[in-house]
Amino acid sequence: MKLVLASLVLVLLVALSIQTVTEIQSQLITANKEYQNTVESLEQCVKEHNAIKRKLEVAEQNISELQQEIAIYKQQIEKLTMENRQFKQNAIRKSITFDQLMEFLERDKTDQHMYISSDVDKTNFFECVQFTYTLLRNAYKEGIFACPVVIYFPDELSHMIIAFNTTDEGWVFIEPQTDEIINLSIGKRYYSGFRDWDDTIIRYETCFETREV
Repeated sequence: MKLVLASLVLVLLVALSIQTVTEIQSQLITANKEYQNTVESLEQCVKEHNAIKRKLEVAEQNISELQQEIAIYKQQIEKLTMENRQFKQNAIRKSITFDQLMEFLERDKTDQHMYISSDVDKTNFFECVQFTYTLLRNAYKEGIFACPVVIYFPDELSHMIIAFNTTDEGWVFIEPQTDEIINLSIGKRYYSGFRDWDDTIIRYETCFETREV
């Protein structure tokens, strides 16, 4: 009888052991899956972190470049503002005839300067503002009064040229990059339509008037 009971107990213990091992194996499998999922999630987090880090580095680089550009533009503006103030103080403000204006433009070499975009050279660029103030300086050196003209287009785009006051033809607008006479008209396209952006004149400002739509 005792032998039978012992056998039954042994069988029961074996059964329980088998069940326990099975449960442990199942728990190990579940834990391993959870571990793998955790590892995959961690790897994904690391990838996202690295991606965000790269974007942040690019953004910081862009900010640094923009700050450098802003500093350069500020220097250019300060220099041009100072020169313009000095020229206005020292200028004779002599009015000239239309023919004399044409003779001055013929002598002047501003239009022969190479156009250098700020997209190409952020330090030594030479765009519409530089063309305008170069011609303005040269005019003031000869005692000829002139003033810059800012032209505004849609999408916050703008352009700068120069205006001369003649005794026989009144104000004459000149494109300093080409010495071309410009007929400014609100609603008219400045470049005669060959630009791939909207160059319709919506406003222009000079030292003597502002006109807009």
